Amino acid sequence: MIEYPGSASARALLAYAIAAKNAHDEDRMGHAIHKILEEDRSLRFYRDAQTKEFLLAAAASSTSKSSLAA
Repeated sequence: MIEYPGSASARALLAYAIAAKNAHDEDRMGHAIHKILEEDRSLRFYRDAQTKEFLLAAAASSTSKSSLAA
């Protein structure tokens, strides 16, 4: 296995606020987000302290083929 050194994280270029409609969807959404983050290390998932929203953000320096769709 080849490992490459990590890169400095860039500030987010694009972020989407996401929310589940109900508790069942929230559980499913959590599993899906975990899977997405494993596949694309350039994405970040975090909670904004001011708005209390959960955000999925793509880094500006991302060279990944993954994209976020609204």
